[in-house]
Amino acid sequence: MNLGAWVGQQRKVKKKGKLSADRERCLESLGMEWDPLIAQWEEMFALLETYKRREGHCNVPRGHEADEVNLGAWVTNQRTAKRKGVLSADKDRRLESLGIVWSVLKAQWEEMFSLLEKYKAREGHCNVPYRHEEDEANLGYWVGTQRQAKKKGVLSADKERRLKGLGFVLETKQQ
Repeated sequence: MNLGAWVGQQRKVKKKGKLSADRERCLESLGMEWDPLIAQWEEMFALLETYKRREGHCNVPRGHEADEVNLGAWVTNQRTAKRKGVLSADKDRRLESLGIVWSVLKAQWEEMFSLLEKYKAREGHCNVPYRHEEDEANLGYWVGTQRQAKKKGVLSADKERRLKGLGFVLETKQQ
């Protein structure tokens, strides 16, 4: 029997309640992880905590690696698990308390909408020039994509209501 199979056997015996206390203590003193999936999740969560301390947010780029593991993919997997309803309540709560953004696209839209509000407060209108940048974000391009989404019929009623409430003109003569 190879080492991996033997370790698996020890886990099964413990799960059945048939592993002696002495053997359990001995294995634990060697660093035995009784549930490697839980241990792996905890390690990844710790990496996310470190990332947040360093970057100030949990929006890890998809391909970002930390300690030679793909932290970005792990965060994406947590979002997918949440969306599918298979993320445990405890993991959900812990990720929320850390500040994870469950819907990146929704958060990006909200951020751009806030920039449009800022622009309007300063300029008195929402007629953003196409190449205009606000806080290093291309607000002009974003307003154009909102008009295109409306034209294509894919702009949600809520987003349309909010934009119009701000005084944003969705249909222009150029369309």
